[in-house]
Amino acid sequence: METALVEGLYAESHKAGSRSQTLGQLLNEMELKMRGPYSKYNDRYGNLITELRALAISESKMHPASSTIDQMLQNDCHISNGDDRVIVSQAVRFMFTQNTWTAIVTNDHTDLLSNKGSIERNCLLLVCDPLYVFDEMREKFQLGLAPIEAAGQSSIDYKKLVRVPAVPPSIV
Repeated sequence: METALVEGLYAESHKAGSRSQTLGQLLNEMELKMRGPYSKYNDRYGNLITELRALAISESKMHPASSTIDQMLQNDCHISNGDDRVIVSQAVRFMFTQNTWTAIVTNDHTDLLSNKGSIERNCLLLVCDPLYVFDEMREKFQLGLAPIEAAGQSSIDYKKLVRVPAVPPSIV
């Protein structure tokens, strides 16, 4: 957006016989020009999210990580950020309770992408850069194993990584 504004301002200032624009006029003009591309981007993004079957989990539905997975993510996977550990633990929980391959798609190189190998080795969860998610998910599906089967072959006790909240006594 910044580039479009500067280029627009530059182009207007170099037109022969043009009167100078105010910043407000330039912003209005840029808004009109960007409306179409933004709508197109938004539609494509929405289609991608739908195709990936991406989920957004509200904070109120996030359960704290079990001490086992939290400790493993901190010590073995070197994830120092507590919020990132909660996100990873939620994704691991979802993957094993649904028994479907799951990935965290992120640009976070600080804790997540820089430690993707150890995260996958310790809990089978994929952590992917958006550019590579399709290739990495394809590799998982080509294994022909569901996560629980793959955990058994990798000697990962997935039940220790998954924390399921207790059933309230009123339901029992």
